[in-house]
Amino acid sequence: MMSYSPGFKKYFSNASWLAFERFFRLGLGLFVSVWVARYLGPEAFGEINFAVSLVGLVVAFSSLGLDNVVVKKLIKNTDDVNQIMGTTFVLKLLGAAASFIFIGALLQLPQIKADENIVYIMAAMAFFQASNNIDFFFQARAQNKYVVLVKLIQASFVAISRIILIYMDADLIWFAWVYLLDALLLAIGLLFVYQKYSLFSLSDWQWKQSLAVTLLKSSWPLILSALVVSVYMKIDQVMLQYFL
Repeated sequence: MMSYSPGFKKYFSNASWLAFERFFRLGLGLFVSVWVARYLGPEAFGEINFAVSLVGLVVAFSSLGLDNVVVKKLIKNTDDVNQIMGTTFVLKLLGAAASFIFIGALLQLPQIKADENIVYIMAAMAFFQASNNIDFFFQARAQNKYVVLVKLIQASFVAISRIILIYMDADLIWFAWVYLLDALLLAIGLLFVYQKYSLFSLSDWQWKQSLAVTLLKSSWPLILSALVVSVYMKIDQVMLQYFL
Protein backbone atom coordinates (compact mmCIF):
# COMPACT_ATOMS: atom_id res chain seq x y z
CA MET A 1 0.00 0.00 0.00
CA MET A 2 1.37 3.37 -1.02
CA SER A 3 2.20 5.75 1.81
CA TYR A 4 2.58 9.47 1.53
CA SER A 5 4.93 11.73 3.44
CA PRO A 6 3.52 14.30 5.90
CA GLY A 7 4.77 17.05 3.58
CA PHE A 8 2.83 15.66 0.64
CA LYS A 9 -0.34 15.32 2.72
CA LYS A 10 0.05 18.90 3.96
CA TYR A 11 0.40 20.42 0.49
CA PHE A 12 -2.29 18.18 -1.01
CA SER A 13 -4.72 19.26 1.70
CA ASN A 14 -3.75 22.89 1.11
CA ALA A 15 -4.35 22.58 -2.66
CA SER A 16 -7.68 20.85 -2.04
CA TRP A 17 -8.90 23.72 0.11
CA LEU A 18 -7.89 26.24 -2.58
CA ALA A 19 -9.61 24.25 -5.34
CA PHE A 20 -12.82 23.91 -3.33
CA GLU A 21 -12.85 27.66 -2.62
CA ARG A 22 -12.41 28.50 -6.31
CA PHE A 23 -15.26 26.23 -7.43
CA PHE A 24 -17.55 27.42 -4.65
CA ARG A 25 -17.00 31.10 -5.40
CA LEU A 26 -17.32 30.62 -9.15
CA GLY A 27 -20.56 28.68 -8.86
CA LEU A 28 -22.15 30.98 -6.30
CA GLY A 29 -20.89 34.10 -8.08
CA LEU A 30 -22.29 33.00 -11.43
CA PHE A 31 -25.71 32.23 -9.97
CA VAL A 32 -26.03 35.52 -8.08
CA SER A 33 -24.50 37.64 -10.90
CA VAL A 34 -27.11 36.39 -13.37
CA TRP A 35 -29.84 37.21 -10.88
CA VAL A 36 -28.44 40.71 -10.26
CA ALA A 37 -28.03 41.35 -14.00
CA ARG A 38 -31.67 40.45 -14.66
CA TYR A 39 -32.80 42.70 -11.82
CA LEU A 40 -30.71 45.74 -12.73
CA GLY A 41 -31.23 45.54 -16.48
CA PRO A 42 -28.69 46.30 -19.22
CA GLU A 43 -28.19 50.00 -18.49
CA ALA A 44 -27.72 49.86 -14.71
CA PHE A 45 -25.74 46.62 -14.84
CA GLY A 46 -23.51 48.14 -17.53
CA GLU A 47 -22.99 51.22 -15.39
CA ILE A 48 -21.82 49.27 -12.37
CA ASN A 49 -19.60 47.04 -14.50
CA PHE A 50 -18.04 50.13 -16.08
CA ALA A 51 -17.20 51.36 -12.58
CA VAL A 52 -15.69 47.97 -11.74
CA SER A 53 -13.58 48.05 -14.90
CA LEU A 54 -12.44 51.63 -14.39
CA VAL A 55 -11.41 50.96 -10.81
CA GLY A 56 -9.79 47.67 -11.82
CA LEU A 57 -7.57 49.46 -14.33
CA VAL A 58 -6.07 51.60 -11.60
CA VAL A 59 -6.29 49.50 -8.45
CA ALA A 60 -4.02 46.87 -10.00
CA PHE A 61 -1.25 49.32 -9.12
CA SER A 62 -2.15 49.32 -5.43
CA SER A 63 -0.81 45.78 -4.93
CA LEU A 64 2.60 47.07 -6.08
CA GLY A 65 3.40 43.62 -7.48
CA LEU A 66 4.24 42.46 -3.98
CA ASP A 67 2.23 39.23 -3.91
CA ASN A 68 4.80 36.64 -5.00
CA VAL A 69 7.71 38.66 -3.64
CA VAL A 70 6.26 38.72 -0.14
CA VAL A 71 5.45 34.99 -0.16
CA LYS A 72 9.08 34.20 -1.03
CA LYS A 73 10.33 36.60 1.65
CA LEU A 74 8.14 34.99 4.29
CA ILE A 75 9.37 31.51 3.34
CA LYS A 76 13.05 32.46 3.46
CA ASN A 77 13.00 34.89 6.40
CA THR A 78 11.03 33.30 9.21
CA ASP A 79 12.66 35.54 11.80
CA ASP A 80 11.55 38.81 10.16
CA VAL A 81 7.81 38.08 9.89
CA ASN A 82 6.65 41.18 11.80
CA GLN A 83 8.82 43.51 9.72
CA ILE A 84 7.74 41.91 6.43
CA MET A 85 4.05 42.00 7.37
CA GLY A 86 4.13 45.55 8.72
CA THR A 87 6.13 46.96 5.83
CA THR A 88 3.97 45.23 3.22
CA PHE A 89 0.79 46.47 4.88
CA VAL A 90 1.96 50.09 4.86
CA LEU A 91 3.15 49.85 1.25
CA LYS A 92 -0.21 48.52 0.17
CA LEU A 93 -2.02 51.32 2.01
CA LEU A 94 0.19 53.88 0.23
CA GLY A 95 -0.53 52.17 -3.10
CA ALA A 96 -4.25 52.28 -2.36
CA ALA A 97 -4.07 56.00 -1.55
CA ALA A 98 -2.21 56.72 -4.80
CA SER A 99 -4.76 54.69 -6.77
CA PHE A 100 -7.67 56.51 -5.12
CA ILE A 101 -6.19 59.90 -5.98
CA PHE A 102 -5.53 58.85 -9.57
CA ILE A 103 -9.11 57.60 -9.97
CA GLY A 104 -10.32 60.98 -8.72
CA ALA A 105 -8.22 62.65 -11.40
CA LEU A 106 -9.62 60.34 -14.10
CA LEU A 107 -13.17 61.23 -13.14
CA GLN A 108 -12.43 64.87 -13.97
CA LEU A 109 -11.84 63.99 -17.62
CA PRO A 110 -14.83 64.82 -19.83
CA GLN A 111 -14.43 61.50 -21.67
CA ILE A 112 -15.09 59.54 -18.46
CA LYS A 113 -18.83 59.50 -17.90
CA ALA A 114 -19.53 57.50 -14.77
CA ASP A 115 -21.42 57.85 -11.51
CA GLU A 116 -18.72 59.33 -9.27
CA ASN A 117 -20.31 58.03 -6.07
CA ILE A 118 -20.25 54.44 -7.34
CA VAL A 119 -16.67 54.74 -8.56
CA TYR A 120 -15.40 56.24 -5.30
CA ILE A 121 -17.16 53.56 -3.24
CA MET A 122 -15.52 50.84 -5.27
CA ALA A 123 -12.13 52.56 -5.27
CA ALA A 124 -12.19 52.50 -1.47
CA MET A 125 -11.94 48.70 -1.65
CA ALA A 126 -8.20 49.07 -2.28
CA PHE A 127 -7.63 50.22 1.31
CA PHE A 128 -9.18 47.06 2.74
CA GLN A 129 -7.21 44.94 0.28
CA ALA A 130 -4.03 45.99 2.10
CA SER A 131 -4.82 43.16 4.53
CA ASN A 132 -4.15 40.64 1.74
CA ASN A 133 -0.62 40.39 3.10
CA ILE A 134 -2.16 37.98 5.65
CA ASP A 135 -3.18 35.74 2.77
CA PHE A 136 0.49 35.69 1.69
CA PHE A 137 1.52 34.72 5.22
CA PHE A 138 -0.69 31.62 5.24
CA GLN A 139 0.33 30.78 1.65
CA ALA A 140 3.97 30.76 2.73
CA ARG A 141 3.11 28.24 5.46
CA ALA A 142 0.76 26.13 3.32
CA GLN A 143 -2.06 26.90 5.75
CA ASN A 144 -4.62 28.26 3.32
CA LYS A 145 -7.44 26.50 5.17
CA TYR A 146 -7.95 29.49 7.46
CA VAL A 147 -8.07 31.99 4.59
CA VAL A 148 -10.37 29.73 2.56
CA LEU A 149 -12.84 29.49 5.44
CA VAL A 150 -12.88 33.28 5.69
CA LYS A 151 -13.47 33.61 1.95
CA LEU A 152 -16.28 31.05 1.98
CA ILE A 153 -18.09 32.91 4.75
CA GLN A 154 -17.44 36.22 3.01
CA ALA A 155 -18.76 35.01 -0.36
CA SER A 156 -21.87 33.52 1.23
CA PHE A 157 -22.67 36.67 3.20
CA VAL A 158 -22.16 38.93 0.17
CA ALA A 159 -24.32 36.69 -2.03
CA ILE A 160 -27.11 36.78 0.56
CA SER A 161 -26.77 40.58 0.78
CA ARG A 162 -27.23 40.94 -2.99
CA ILE A 163 -30.28 38.69 -2.97
CA ILE A 164 -31.79 40.73 -0.09
CA LEU A 165 -31.21 43.93 -2.09
CA ILE A 166 -33.07 42.42 -5.04
CA TYR A 167 -36.06 41.55 -2.87
CA MET A 168 -35.97 45.02 -1.31
CA ASP A 169 -36.03 46.61 -4.79
CA ALA A 170 -32.88 48.56 -3.85
CA ASP A 171 -31.26 51.31 -5.91
CA LEU A 172 -28.06 50.77 -7.87
CA ILE A 173 -25.89 52.58 -5.32
CA TRP A 174 -26.58 49.86 -2.73
CA PHE A 175 -25.08 47.21 -5.00
CA ALA A 176 -21.93 49.34 -5.13
CA TRP A 177 -21.83 49.36 -1.33
CA VAL A 178 -21.95 45.55 -1.37
CA TYR A 179 -18.67 45.55 -3.32
CA LEU A 180 -17.12 47.59 -0.51
CA LEU A 181 -18.73 45.31 2.08
CA ASP A 182 -17.12 42.37 0.30
CA ALA A 183 -13.64 43.84 0.77
CA LEU A 184 -14.39 44.91 4.36
CA LEU A 185 -15.56 41.44 5.42
CA LEU A 186 -12.48 39.82 3.91
CA ALA A 187 -10.19 42.27 5.71
CA ILE A 188 -11.89 41.67 9.07
CA GLY A 189 -11.77 37.90 8.58
CA LEU A 190 -8.09 37.91 7.62
CA LEU A 191 -7.14 40.07 10.59
CA PHE A 192 -9.07 37.74 12.88
CA VAL A 193 -7.48 34.49 11.68
CA TYR A 194 -4.01 36.05 11.73
CA GLN A 195 -4.43 37.15 15.32
CA LYS A 196 -5.88 33.77 16.36
CA TYR A 197 -3.92 31.18 14.36
CA SER A 198 -0.62 32.68 13.20
CA LEU A 199 1.22 32.66 16.58
CA PHE A 200 2.05 36.31 15.85
CA SER A 201 0.29 39.51 16.86
CA LEU A 202 -0.94 42.39 14.72
CA SER A 203 0.42 44.81 17.32
CA ASP A 204 3.97 43.59 16.61
CA TRP A 205 3.97 44.61 12.95
CA GLN A 206 6.83 46.99 12.16
CA TRP A 207 7.71 49.36 9.34
CA LYS A 208 11.26 49.07 8.00
CA GLN A 209 12.30 51.51 5.30
CA SER A 210 15.24 49.48 3.98
CA LEU A 211 12.99 46.45 3.60
CA ALA A 212 10.41 48.57 1.75
CA VAL A 213 13.07 49.65 -0.74
CA THR A 214 14.19 46.03 -1.20
CA LEU A 215 10.62 44.85 -1.78
CA LEU A 216 9.90 47.58 -4.32
CA LYS A 217 13.14 46.89 -6.20
CA SER A 218 12.12 43.25 -6.51
CA SER A 219 8.49 43.95 -7.41
CA TRP A 220 8.63 46.80 -9.94
CA PRO A 221 8.61 44.46 -12.99
CA LEU A 222 5.54 42.77 -11.49
CA ILE A 223 3.87 46.17 -11.08
CA LEU A 224 4.26 46.76 -14.82
CA SER A 225 3.02 43.25 -15.54
CA ALA A 226 -0.08 43.74 -13.35
CA LEU A 227 -0.87 47.04 -15.08
CA VAL A 228 -0.53 45.53 -18.56
CA VAL A 229 -2.73 42.55 -17.66
CA SER A 230 -5.30 44.85 -16.06
CA VAL A 231 -5.43 47.08 -19.13
CA TYR A 232 -5.70 44.04 -21.40
CA MET A 233 -8.59 42.60 -19.37
CA LYS A 234 -10.57 45.78 -18.70
CA ILE A 235 -9.93 48.29 -21.50
CA ASP A 236 -12.60 46.86 -23.82
CA GLN A 237 -15.34 47.53 -21.26
CA VAL A 238 -14.10 51.08 -20.70
CA MET A 239 -13.96 51.73 -24.46
CA LEU A 240 -17.49 50.42 -24.98
CA GLN A 241 -18.84 52.86 -22.42
CA TYR A 242 -16.89 55.69 -24.05
CA PHE A 243 -18.29 54.92 -27.53
CA LEU A 244 -21.83 54.66 -26.17
